[in-house]
Amino acid sequence: MLVAGTGPRRITSEEILTTFTADRFECVALYVYRNVPTRSKPDQLHWFGEFRAR
Repeated sequence: MLVAGTGPRRITSEEILTTFTADRFECVALYVYRNVPTRSKPDQLHWFGEFRAR
């Protein structure tokens, strides 16, 4: 899932999960959350992930 919004490079959930590989990390949770909207950036969406090292 690609998260739209403003800011730096956009990444997908697949890219996050590929970076934090299952042989080294356990994905405890991965959420998308909406930041407080502003006039210039009304749809700021961000990833929030919790990973545990194996």
